[in-house]
Amino acid sequence: EEIARAAGIGKGTIYEYFATKDSLFFAIYEHVLNLFHEAIYRDASQQKSPARALENLIVATLRAFDEWREFSFVLLDFWSEHRRGAATNLRFSDIYAFSRQKIAGLIRKGQASGEFRAVDPLVAASSIIAVLDGLLLQRVFDPQTLAGRNAERTVAGILLTGLRR
Repeated sequence: EEIARAAGIGKGTIYEYFATKDSLFFAIYEHVLNLFHEAIYRDASQQKSPARALENLIVATLRAFDEWREFSFVLLDFWSEHRRGAATNLRFSDIYAFSRQKIAGLIRKGQASGEFRAVDPLVAASSIIAVLDGLLLQRVFDPQTLAGRNAERTVAGILLTGLRR
C-alpha cells in the first residue's frame, strides 16, 4: 500500500505488473542492487592494476554500506527470504555468483600480472565476500563498527595481504 501511495497509483495497478508481493519485493531489491553494483564496480573497472582495482572495490563496498545504510535492512530482509523457496534461493545464488565472478576475474588478472600468488580465485573471491558480508552485519547492528575511512583501507590491506606475492 505504501508503494502504491508513494507512486500515486492504486494498489491493484501494482499487481498488473507484479503477480505477487514477493515479485515486487525482488524487483525493487534487484533494481537497488544493480545501482549498488554500479557504484562499487565502476572504479574497479577503470584501474590498470588488479590489486588496486580490488582494493578500491573493497573500500567502495565498505563505504557504500554507510552511504546505503537503509539498503542494508532490505538486504537483511532478502537474506531472511531465502528460507521461503527455490525462487529466492536461485536469485541469491545468481547475486553471489555475479560478485564472485567479478572478484575472481580481478584475482585472475592479478595472478597473470604477477601481483597475486596462485590461489583458487573463486575460493578467494568467496572469502572476500564472506568478510564483507560479516562487516555489513556488524555495521547494521553497530553503526560505529569500523567508523572512519582508514578502517576501510585497513580491511582492504588485510584482505589483499593474503593474495599478494
